Amino acid sequence: MKNYQRLSLEEREEISRMLAQKCSFQKIAKSLNRNVSTISREVGAGSSNKYTYRASKARRRAVRNSRKRKLIPVKSKSAEEVVRAFAKEVKKLPQQMKLSMTYDQGGEMAEHKLFTNITGVKVYFAHPRSPWERGTNENTNGLIRQFFPKGTDFTKVSRAEVKKAQRLLNGRPRKTLNWQTPYEVFNQLINS
Repeated sequence: MKNYQRLSLEEREEISRMLAQKCSFQKIAKSLNRNVSTISREVGAGSSNKYTYRASKARRRAVRNSRKRKLIPVKSKSAEEVVRAFAKEVKKLPQQMKLSMTYDQGGEMAEHKLFTNITGVKVYFAHPRSPWERGTNENTNGLIRQFFPKGTDFTKVSRAEVKKAQRLLNGRPRKTLNWQTPYEVFNQLINS
């Protein structure tokens, strides 16, 4: 299998510049010494119109796809407690990761408008009984269950145990990341 190198921010900016000049995907690919399909996939994933592609949006999307996860322990599932804990952690994130969050229909996000007012992060909800709309979240829940099985009493779980699980999850190589860890991909993207 061929080793894939992610596009750097500079390459994304060059794609954006060349698209603004109405250059073809072939010309862009040749200029960057990349495959045409790489350019096509990058532009297609970033916008519905190839002339509206923006490097900063593409980088933001890539950072979010690093699969790096933050586990936030809360004292209770009350909407107020969840908003307080999430808002505190979201404020620490890089700006490009503060776009939106998608939740299921659980009551713990009943105060989603307050969360948006505090953080500026838009909250969206998946349709009821539609877990496929939040595939990454469902996968992450399954991974977390390896550390904390369903029915775990989290009042008896220490903050250190949660942080250890987070460290192990983000340090685990993933096939979807070409066997890199979420930490590695996230750091490459932030530093590129």
